Amino acid sequence: LGGLAVSTAYLGDLEAALEYPRQALKIDPDNAELYNLLGVLQMAKASSLERMNEAETSFKRAVSLDSGYATSHMNLTRLYVSMKKPELAIKQYKAVIEIQPESLVAHAGLARAYLYSGSLDKATEEAAKTVEISPQEPVSHHILGAMYKYKGQLDKTLEEFQKASQLERNSAHAYNNIRHV
Repeated sequence: LGGLAVSTAYLGDLEAALEYPRQALKIDPDNAELYNLLGVLQMAKASSLERMNEAETSFKRAVSLDSGYATSHMNLTRLYVSMKKPELAIKQYKAVIEIQPESLVAHAGLARAYLYSGSLDKATEEAAKTVEISPQEPVSHHILGAMYKYKGQLDKTLEEFQKASQLERNSAHAYNNIRHV
């Protein structure tokens, strides 16, 4: 039923897509993946606070059924970021990192959430972890460079953007970052 829900949503009928996981949950009410899917569909349809709250409830139920299900935690982070609740996103990013300590996406997201919450030192710390985890990944250097830029450390900013440029073989994105230092 999950595949049908995704296909139906892809075709643009989110209301009909929502019925598939709802029906499946009647048969298997303790299925974290179904609650996660329901939350994803609710979030896609979230044009109101009520829909966002429904998605939050579904993701939280998925997490309560399987606290090791990183996908539900990550979906909660996306929801909290869209709701402009960085403190709640931080909590969920930390949960993902407990489950997947080497998750570049989780560390990068945590850095951004700290930045949005005003914790620039913590944001920079997390951005540095992305470089530790994936030193050959240009995005890690872009993220760390951006944090240094926010801190006014332009020499370090330039150094990180240059590393990203070398890794990306002088891409336009890296060039633009360097140009704006």
